[in-house]
Amino acid sequence: MGTSFGGVTVPPAPKCEAGKTCGVDGDCSSGACAFNKKCVEGPSCRNLNGGYTCGAKEVGQAGVAHESCCKTLPVPGLTMMHDGVQKQVYVDKYEITAGRIREWIADMRRMYAGAPNIKAWIDAKVAADALVASQITEANRVYLPMQDNNQITYIAPGNIDIGLNSQIGPTSYYRGWSTGGTSGCYLGAGGYGHRTYWFDAALSASFNEVPRPQSQQAILDQKSMNCMTPVMFAAFCAWDGGYLISQQAIAAAYGPDAWPWGPSPSAAEDRQTILPMYANYNPGTSGFNATKTPTYLFPVVNYDTFANDLSPVIAAPGRFQTDISQVKPIAGSDESWMDLGGNMIEWSNNNGTFHGWTGASFEGHIYPRGWTGTVVPVDKYGKGGGRCMRLR
Repeated sequence: MGTSFGGVTVPPAPKCEAGKTCGVDGDCSSGACAFNKKCVEGPSCRNLNGGYTCGAKEVGQAGVAHESCCKTLPVPGLTMMHDGVQKQVYVDKYEITAGRIREWIADMRRMYAGAPNIKAWIDAKVAADALVASQITEANRVYLPMQDNNQITYIAPGNIDIGLNSQIGPTSYYRGWSTGGTSGCYLGAGGYGHRTYWFDAALSASFNEVPRPQSQQAILDQKSMNCMTPVMFAAFCAWDGGYLISQQAIAAAYGPDAWPWGPSPSAAEDRQTILPMYANYNPGTSGFNATKTPTYLFPVVNYDTFANDLSPVIAAPGRFQTDISQVKPIAGSDESWMDLGGNMIEWSNNNGTFHGWTGASFEGHIYPRGWTGTVVPVDKYGKGGGRCMRLR
């Protein structure tokens, strides 16, 4: 509604789009005004770390060029019918960061009196959005957390905690079913874990993990999120105003060749030497030394620390400016999607079935154009990440 002056109704001012100056959330069409008083595409990018740290170089370095981690780009020629309207499909430029997940969880707590009741929020959302309902089926909604811990659910071969702390922490529901498991998410002594979501010392101790100092939280929040189930990634994207990327959308953004940037490397024997030139890829992550250095390392630490925390080899989105799709969504611009080729191998969704993997990983996995395989809804993996799509 507008405002009435002397019987004349003045319509409300239009909401501001991403990048425009704002004072409060209500000024923005997305409902999200960031720390720098600029509108951003999603509420997960209100804060600096993981919200506005995507792009070239590290925070504080010369030549740094960062932007909103929620920035989204139109997929040429791809539309979708939604709520009776044909809409343009947009795919987020960057992988989801750990800092964006932290914002989501904080908002869930604000809405549910301190409880991270993601299931309740999604149960309400699916009633209003058929696409969310198709991505997160009733059968999979039972795997969403309602509380921090002691939410015991049967996942074969037995009962296990699917409370939030286990979901975004070390517990593995598929790879070596157990608190530690074999997913790479457990930061146990000597385990080479690499979860990017930071826990404080008390929470780490409750899982018998090696704690990471508070000073590392900002850096970890900037890195791509891993160690979360595809159902949780889909729930996050729904809260952020979008959807987990679909098979069709990830294929269109990836492009026609073996790799996002083109056909090379075409031969398997060339991958170990050529892939690191483009993307955050390592041909295996054991035995780093002075003559075998990781493709990416931040913060810069001694290799002997990797046994307790391998996460420094995981990049923040956009650090590899050569890992860019050859598909150009904006006429006259070279801008495109980042990190589809490396860093994380990514999930996608098609009518409630989760698929993967796409791309290569920092640990040596290679799945070019690999969005057709079916993955387990409760899988979580230290090499697995995702990105959102949006409709406009």
